[in-house]
Amino acid sequence: MPPPETTGIPDPELAAVVASLPPEWRKPAPAYTGVIHPSSFNSNPTCPRRYMYTERLRWGFEKRSEPLVIGSLAHRLLAGVYSGLSLPESVEAVAGGVAAALDALEDPKAKTAGMKAWNVSRVMVEHYLKHFTVPSGKVLAVEQTIQSTSHEHSEDPATTIVGTLDAVTQDAAGDTWLEDHKTTSMLPSVRAAGLSFDSQSRLYRFLRDSSHHDLTPCVGVIHNILMTPGIRLTKNETYDDYFKRVGEWYETEMAAEPGAVPFMRSYVRWREPALRDNMELKEQLDSASDWCHRALYLDHFPRDCHACRQYRSVCPHMCLCDADLATWPDTLVAKFQHLEPPLDAALKGHASLSDDVELATGA
Repeated sequence: MPPPETTGIPDPELAAVVASLPPEWRKPAPAYTGVIHPSSFNSNPTCPRRYMYTERLRWGFEKRSEPLVIGSLAHRLLAGVYSGLSLPESVEAVAGGVAAALDALEDPKAKTAGMKAWNVSRVMVEHYLKHFTVPSGKVLAVEQTIQSTSHEHSEDPATTIVGTLDAVTQDAAGDTWLEDHKTTSMLPSVRAAGLSFDSQSRLYRFLRDSSHHDLTPCVGVIHNILMTPGIRLTKNETYDDYFKRVGEWYETEMAAEPGAVPFMRSYVRWREPALRDNMELKEQLDSASDWCHRALYLDHFPRDCHACRQYRSVCPHMCLCDADLATWPDTLVAKFQHLEPPLDAALKGHASLSDDVELATGA
């Protein structure tokens, strides 16, 4: 069994797993500095073991995880529209990054999957824009990345919170809203059911408030929920034919569910206090902050079985939790990839979509 210093992990069993992985997986865990992202905070604080997998070891994504790629591309397209581009202009702006990412893939199946994901994201956004006016109000910021380190919420070592707000808009009444785009395979009404208690948007609120003391606080969050179509573009099918077929699928699928719609704009006006007076959120943040700094021993990150099944889906890491550690290296290489899902890395940071994409830093 390799000594801990060969992997930077003090737990000898966990160190042996990491030492058995390919070189690109052996990032030294102690280099982790304790950063919380609202997107991961939203789900991971319910399970310390999953937090260790995704945030500390970065075993977060299944290979060619199509939902992640589709969601990422849909966000890029909507960012362009919110920045003032027409949908065709936004498609053109993102298409270059997609083409480059696809060209870099050597596996033909991965190329095909990537192209299908691109078409799904494009057709979904285009149908969404048929139902809703975007943006609905005055755009104040698009893809706004905010970093804040605050000591008021925790007595633990300093924890940096970094998040990117999809958009900030102002309605006709002068109220300012955060906007969060969500793609889902379930009915939007089902996905919206728990958004009144969404921890991710609570942290976005904290980030904006901490960085903009001179601005009117946001009154709530608008969740733009897009249902991913369950059909894909077929061989020799034109995009126009695919667009029409998806529209028919949406209508057929929705007809089977009384009152169901494929797209939803859900308004959640905050009725609770901000972070400094919100004891529930402070406790959640304290837990996540604690997990940022715990030494990497398996027993420091216990499994919470209540989090194994959420939103009618199974945690992708159950295959690790239910198996012997000796099988982890083969499982990880076969099912997961390190750091980022395909296409996503190549498409990050689309500041070129608009000259006024804002970067704000709060301390």
